[in-house]
Amino acid sequence: MTSGSTAAESELDGIVIDVLMGHPTGLRTDQIRTALARRGVMQELSQLTTTLSAMQQAGKVTFKNRQWNTTGPIRNRKPPAAGTDARRGAPETPGSVHRPAERGPQMAPAGGPPVPTMRCHGFTGRLTDVAETAAPQAMHGSLPQGLPLLRKLIPYWRECLRAEERPNTVLPLERIDQEFCALTTAGEWWPTEQRQVEIHFDAASVPPEFLAVLSRRGPDADLYLGYPVQILPGVQGGGAFARPVFTFRCRFELGAGTLRVVAPAQPVDVNAEWLEKQFRDGAERRSVLRWLGITAADPDDDGAPLDDDPVDLPTVTTRLAARLPGGGAAGLAPSALATSLPVETDSPRLLNVLTLFTAPTTVYSKRTLRELDRLAQWPDSDYTASALGALFGMAPAVKPERLPCLSPIPLNEDQTEATAAALNAPLTVVTGPPGTGKSQTVAAVMASAALCGRTALLASKNHKAIDTVEERLGELLGGRSILARASRPFGEGQAFDLRRASDALFARGSATGRRDTLIRSVGRLRTTEDRLYDIQQKLARQEELGHLVAEAEAAVEDCEARLDAALREWARRPDAPAVLQDLSAAQPPRWLARVFPALARWLAARKAKAAVETLAPLGIPWPDHAENPAERLGVLRQLAVYLGALADLDRLKPKIMPESERQALVDALVSGRMELTARAADLFRALPDALEDLDDHDRPGLAEFAGAMSLFAGDKLGDDGEREHRRATEAALPILLKHFPLWAVTNLSAGRALPLQAGLFDYVIIDEASQCDIASALPLLARARQAIIVGDPAQLRHVTKVTQDREVRLLEAGGLLAQGIGRYSYRSQSLFNIVASIPGITSHLLRDHYRCAGAVAAYFNDAFYGGRLRVVTDEANLNPPHGQKPGIHWTGIGGDIAPAASGCHSPAEARAIVEHVRRVLVDQGYQGSIGIVTAFREQAKRITDLIAEAIPAEHVARSRLGAFTAHQFQGDARDLILLSLCLGPGMPQGSRSFLAESANLMNVAVSRARAVCHVFGNLEEARRSGIPHVTKLVAAAERETSARSEGAPVFESPWEEIVHDALMKRGVATLPQFPIAGRRLDLAIICGTTKVDVEIDGDRYHRDASGRRKSSDLWRDHQLKSLGWRVKRYWVYQLREDLDGCLDDIIATLRR
Repeated sequence: MTSGSTAAESELDGIVIDVLMGHPTGLRTDQIRTALARRGVMQELSQLTTTLSAMQQAGKVTFKNRQWNTTGPIRNRKPPAAGTDARRGAPETPGSVHRPAERGPQMAPAGGPPVPTMRCHGFTGRLTDVAETAAPQAMHGSLPQGLPLLRKLIPYWRECLRAEERPNTVLPLERIDQEFCALTTAGEWWPTEQRQVEIHFDAASVPPEFLAVLSRRGPDADLYLGYPVQILPGVQGGGAFARPVFTFRCRFELGAGTLRVVAPAQPVDVNAEWLEKQFRDGAERRSVLRWLGITAADPDDDGAPLDDDPVDLPTVTTRLAARLPGGGAAGLAPSALATSLPVETDSPRLLNVLTLFTAPTTVYSKRTLRELDRLAQWPDSDYTASALGALFGMAPAVKPERLPCLSPIPLNEDQTEATAAALNAPLTVVTGPPGTGKSQTVAAVMASAALCGRTALLASKNHKAIDTVEERLGELLGGRSILARASRPFGEGQAFDLRRASDALFARGSATGRRDTLIRSVGRLRTTEDRLYDIQQKLARQEELGHLVAEAEAAVEDCEARLDAALREWARRPDAPAVLQDLSAAQPPRWLARVFPALARWLAARKAKAAVETLAPLGIPWPDHAENPAERLGVLRQLAVYLGALADLDRLKPKIMPESERQALVDALVSGRMELTARAADLFRALPDALEDLDDHDRPGLAEFAGAMSLFAGDKLGDDGEREHRRATEAALPILLKHFPLWAVTNLSAGRALPLQAGLFDYVIIDEASQCDIASALPLLARARQAIIVGDPAQLRHVTKVTQDREVRLLEAGGLLAQGIGRYSYRSQSLFNIVASIPGITSHLLRDHYRCAGAVAAYFNDAFYGGRLRVVTDEANLNPPHGQKPGIHWTGIGGDIAPAASGCHSPAEARAIVEHVRRVLVDQGYQGSIGIVTAFREQAKRITDLIAEAIPAEHVARSRLGAFTAHQFQGDARDLILLSLCLGPGMPQGSRSFLAESANLMNVAVSRARAVCHVFGNLEEARRSGIPHVTKLVAAAERETSARSEGAPVFESPWEEIVHDALMKRGVATLPQFPIAGRRLDLAIICGTTKVDVEIDGDRYHRDASGRRKSSDLWRDHQLKSLGWRVKRYWVYQLREDLDGCLDDIIATLRR
């Protein structure tokens, strides 16, 4: 260990001790991490656990009752200086917050000294009954289409996004009349679902500091009425503060000398922050909500509200007083408000006070909301110039030229198809199940675009997805970076923006000609790719012909199954086709059957009899069941279909390319693609140097941009300055993007670094789109001409805080509550779902899975993907623990499941898992990585604490050991995954429902395991749970390892069995449906070192579970050849016409 690292660790130890000294009751690991982040020290939870364990061994800290404490003396914290915002103190913790007694807050001691108060401001109000249509109505009418629909949806989506951020409802009493005001009036002042409230203030009566806050924060700062308020003593030396119980959202207008506040018609809403602090247990919170009669936004709530009808403020206040007797609750009377508010308290209590407070709820989405406002005003031409037009059915005005796929990364079949489509289609959807190389595909798109002189913007809701793509690109460049990160995780360096891009270009020397050299080299590579594209098109046409041949084969087989041999032989007479073609005359016109059905049936019978009598001299060998003319006419029609299928087959067969010629094209394409990838990789490595070439004629434009950025930053010069800033930026953008073609942002941070301009980039790639809401994606789609939407709805999904009631009201307000609106629902639909639902769009599924052991992947392939994935994991590289085979294992654990403040936990499972980890890591010396996954946050926290006590820090660090929920583990993997199920007796119903409804979390959890997924849980309870993804996990753990999945047929087609039997007669043994590389060979022949794959092509035998054609022969055969196999393919018609010749060919191949 170096002295530098020792000093850094010592400094970190000192900061941790300083944090703990300010918290006498101790802190949990996650709370220490939060406190460190406030000081600018960023630590991963696993890293911090390692540090704390080392400090514990050194005697610097102790760990008891899940709390870390310093071993030194605790210093007393000084009270904050006057004017300090109490919210800047340490976060509230269960150990430090004044938690009320079980039945509610305690009363302040009587007979104490007088408490200073602030007066409540009076106001005049007006109650306005709104029309009945203001309440949610049933769906009516229909939605507009195209861009008119987009214009209506943008404001609705904007308001949904605005509602995502919870307001900060901690009101420091020392900030009264600055960030909030106390109000008083007589009579009714509250809105209801049928009544809005207007409150008018003379500006002279409103504290000027409060007016200044409203003016500064602007219209995006939500304003609320809050009643009643609970006041609480300060925490950790901070001042007393208030927290409202019920809230009403308002809007405001600042006029000449007046403040107008409007609380629209709305139901009573409980302050979620107050509810969580007052009732730590989730079940108790849900019980309180039901008692009050307020609809819960809690997804675990399975109870019905008390009333069928909405409740008003007096009703919920009365119920609140009954639920929380004492502590001031008895004095609550909303129509007779208090006239003063105490600014100090030594105990929590409820006050009959109304507050008006502003809350900057849009801390993270502020820029996005502004951009949505601008998008709503865009002309149609801007929409059609961006991917938004394609999203709503508007085709681009000019079809772009085909862009070649110049990927410097080796790609499989599905990845290549997805990359080529992404580079050329207005909208592309890519579904990337776990371990299928989704990030590799995204990196290939971006690299290919950059080589071709195009620009691309990568966006994701989280930084981890961007990190992975950046790593892929960095690997190609030997560690250099080409991705401009316009946003980074907090504490991980400065984000990149256009100003920094301009400065970086000025720091470079004059042009060296490297850019021109690269352009010429890419041009030659494009010529090579064009030739390969032509070959691919020829093979694609052959594949399509193959499909037609297979369909004709299937039709022939169907007819032969219904016709006996004598009829088939008669149908091959030279005159039979002409005779059978005349049968159409025996069918009455269709119009006659519609108008006069009885007459049509009579005519048909007469004509059938006449036709059969006419054909009698031909000696047709009628089957026994065809006794009357109508039945015989049916037989003749079957014969006509049979002859038609034979004719189609005869017409198509000459168009099929000879196998040798086709194979030569396949070899040329495969070898050409490999060479193309290698050459593209060389050119991509040269790209960073080429991008540094700055032409002299570009320098003045960059200088003007840099000056404008400095002179006209913000709104210093008003509208004129803003226009000049925009003009300079637009002029410089082509230069900047030419040298920095690849950018990356998180969804809500694009506005910080990149202007909102239609089609600014050629491509936008939105990763993890199944977790992404549509509102935050609109400005991203607007910034690009083409969009690639990447995600997996079977993994993590879009989660929102917007309640159903609020969404319905927003839809009604926007005139959108109509048939078909469900497709655009903010709550129900992710960006991925909305784009994937566009009629005619092609979704590319990445099917080859490379991460997990076959037995692990078999579980989620069957449970979540319908068996469509192909597991091609190289199991020789897996690292299971000693004595444990790769796959899914289960250790049965009994014991009750205990409820927690949120979710539940299993003490028995936690102890068993940590003991297993200790045995594997410490006793066995396992060198692989380990992760622990559970659906419940409380269980993950408790396991983390047990790890800190039981596992030495060096083992934790070496194995990357950590306990996480599935949400925290997305995008990561470990050699060994230990899954804590938490299912059993005593489990809260809400937690059980959560587990049952979170199949996607189980998919994420299991698919993190490379070698082993080891489940710890109650096996019997899981087996009888009735939860499909749990019972399938039990079955996967109990299933014996087998090379063949249960129920798989020995032969997929009768012709496989015919060829198998015929070869056996010649002394050649075959292995039907032989598994290899995630696929099954029709007939495998292994003779010493010679391996031959015999494939029988026919439509019905070569489609996968989704009905799609199985993996194309091109990619499949190439993969098998690379594994040392020889491939022989035969059409069914070849086997039917010359079976012996085909067998001779197979045997000759074995002897070569």
